[in-house]
Amino acid sequence: MAETLSSIITIASLGLAVVRACKDYIEAVREIDSLVSRLLEKITEVHGVVRVLNSKYHQAEPDDSSEPSILVREKITLCRNRLREIKSKIANLGAQSRSAETFRDKASVKRRMDAIAKDIEFAVDDIRRYLGDIVIVTGACSYLFVQIFLRLLHF
Repeated sequence: MAETLSSIITIASLGLAVVRACKDYIEAVREIDSLVSRLLEKITEVHGVVRVLNSKYHQAEPDDSSEPSILVREKITLCRNRLREIKSKIANLGAQSRSAETFRDKASVKRRMDAIAKDIEFAVDDIRRYLGDIVIVTGACSYLFVQIFLRLLHF
């Protein structure tokens, strides 16, 4: 009798886990439109920051051929290219999401979103690394300029 009861509890637990997983998946599919929209907004904001950074860089050092300047310019270009790449994927997903009418269509968009999630994650990591490199280079250069200025003041 105890074995039968244990089997029933195991089956019920398994059934409950399946129901919860289905419920979570259905909620995720229902929320795919807002998720894609938020993701596109965030990527657009970061792209705006990179555009401002690029603009300020060109105002500060329009034709500088120093090694730090070249490095910063390359990192800005890498950021911009990565953002364009990922933004186009998200925009395509957004268009598919807006045109999806049935649950089946939305589930298809969710599967596509899951498929590009790693691409998005890698792109965000790359962009963070590029921006970190820019901060390091500009910070080191700023520090060196301050040190030079301080030495000049002491003479």
